[in-house]
Amino acid sequence: MKVLCFILLFVSSVSIAQSQHVISGYFPQAADKEIRISGIGIPDNIEFASTKADAKGNFILTYPSGYVGASILEIKDTKSVIVLLNKENFEINWPDLEDFSTLKFMHSTENGNLSHGLELYQNIEAKKSGLTYLIPLYSGDPSSESFLKNDLKLQNNLFRLFLDGLPSNSYSLYYLKLRKLLSDMSLTATRYPEQFLDNKKTLLDLDFGDKKMERSGLFIDLLQGYVQLVENFYGADLEKVKIDINSLIGLVLKNLKADPLILQDVAQKMFNFLEKRSLFSSSEYLALSILDESSCQLDEKHTALFEQYRKMATGMGASDIVFPEPIKGGYGKLSDIHSKYKLVVFGASWCPKCTEELPKLKSYYDNWKKEGLEIVFVSLDTDKAAFMDFIKDFPWLSSCDYKSWQGKPVIDYCVFATPTMYLMDKDQKILAKPISADHLEALMKLYMLK
Repeated sequence: MKVLCFILLFVSSVSIAQSQHVISGYFPQAADKEIRISGIGIPDNIEFASTKADAKGNFILTYPSGYVGASILEIKDTKSVIVLLNKENFEINWPDLEDFSTLKFMHSTENGNLSHGLELYQNIEAKKSGLTYLIPLYSGDPSSESFLKNDLKLQNNLFRLFLDGLPSNSYSLYYLKLRKLLSDMSLTATRYPEQFLDNKKTLLDLDFGDKKMERSGLFIDLLQGYVQLVENFYGADLEKVKIDINSLIGLVLKNLKADPLILQDVAQKMFNFLEKRSLFSSSEYLALSILDESSCQLDEKHTALFEQYRKMATGMGASDIVFPEPIKGGYGKLSDIHSKYKLVVFGASWCPKCTEELPKLKSYYDNWKKEGLEIVFVSLDTDKAAFMDFIKDFPWLSSCDYKSWQGKPVIDYCVFATPTMYLMDKDQKILAKPISADHLEALMKLYMLK
């Protein structure tokens, strides 16, 4: 029996050892600090392990052998660094936390490739920038100009040659390609517009449903980088901007069709990003595409987010709002207010963005009032004292049913975040959905010219 127990324990310990890999580290400036390692995921990262460094800054962390991708190694309240994980036991030394050049990996091919690749890319781009500047200066010297152009051609090929030398199954190869594309798109927008079509093809050839993409931590950065590149390349030609961005949206939705949770999170982040950049035709396309996607079971928050474009689109009539008790002026419902324009603002005393935007609204209010605009603030507060204290200095009309996200106006208007604003005419036809007080001021100037 003792022999059998020993064998079982031995097999069990081997099984555990094989299911995890070990990272040992030496961060002398992180002595006695908490250190954790988390795998990158969507919508949330996954903490693998945490420990406390000893008095000299030594620590040991583990991660699951089944996880292949980028991770975040974090020193609590101090620093964090991207570390690639791919079935390796390795060591990390970081003598000076203020100097990333002192960060060294031992026994890790993946992180060695990453460090070398990032350094090589930076050096290449620095040389390319210098050569691009010099070549026009030597246009009258054919020999020197030819030499510089050949050197530029060499620099353009160096990184590709480096990547070609990496093992095809290494995560560092995949990750560095994504990092290069992300950097290339930024540089194309500012220096190399001739590379636009290459950047576009490379991005649209990606599989956004690949687990390696999800675990890169670069998913959203790549999407947003491409949007900015397209805007920069096409400039005022908004139709071409819309076509390219909508093509990307269609690709991402197709790639993520089998993973609705990731689809919802990515779609929300992209929707908010497009709205902030006033790319409303693309955010509308995204919202309606999500709602029409039968395989995507949206939760309440995401349904409200995207329903804004089906139910609360510009030109649609907004539902009436019945106030739980008459508000200042004796109004019992929104339709009782006959001003030329109405701005309905959903917010709350606990909303940080509201405390930033509402004072700005106040600074514009007197001028807007002269132009026939009335503001109605609909609060999501649940505490009457907090609500009354919050609105005491507001010059406009305010109402609260103390039902927070379950209030009828909040549901009817598909509110998913605060503040949310709707600008409408006297008949409650939606004219616009301002994203800030300054945006509303610009809109009001346009309406005043009509």
